[in-house]
Amino acid sequence: MWNLYERWQRYHNVSLDLNEKQRLFKAFMDNARYIHQFNKRNDTCKLCLNEFADLTNDEFVCTYTGLLE
Repeated sequence: MWNLYERWQRYHNVSLDLNEKQRLFKAFMDNARYIHQFNKRNDTCKLCLNEFADLTNDEFVCTYTGLLE
């Protein structure tokens, strides 16, 4: 999974120090697992890893929607 995360970072031009990278890796793993499970159940649409894949839902909402937690 770490290799996938590093490839994802290169693809999206994400550069982080090791501490930040380790913190965000947990969210990335959780999101990758969710995507995998969703795609196994659903043949009408598929999810994929996008530029927000290393954010938790709360981080995404606070950063990109203007809403508070």
